[in-house]
Amino acid sequence: MVESIKDLKDLQQNISQYFNSPNENIQKEYDKIRIQISKIIQEIMLAIKEKEANINLEKLELLKEKAKAKDKMHDGTIDSLLKNKLITAEMATSLANDSKTTYSVVKHLIYAAELLYSKSDTLLDELAE
Repeated sequence: MVESIKDLKDLQQNISQYFNSPNENIQKEYDKIRIQISKIIQEIMLAIKEKEANINLEKLELLKEKAKAKDKMHDGTIDSLLKNKLITAEMATSLANDSKTTYSVVKHLIYAAELLYSKSDTLLDELAE
């Protein structure tokens, strides 16, 4: 949970900067990052309520995979924006770094949910494998 908060602190500066940017393309991308984190928190809360004290681990794994798939560096978003000269190189660098940080936030939030609400310790299970 602490790691998520640290990562969110790093994201906050760029989200604030680009949220009010005159460039609508970068605004949209940072809005997508905000929405992605909000949706993950919402889905974690729903997963917790679903199984009361025992969170649905399969659902959390799916959330991790979804977050990884939304990495703007790997899905071609940044390349497309740069190629079409819709964002600057500086914006692209920030977006790439923040996309990676967003995945880190999501991953840490999911690990925290697993630790707090799961009957089994997935981190120990991963180390045993």
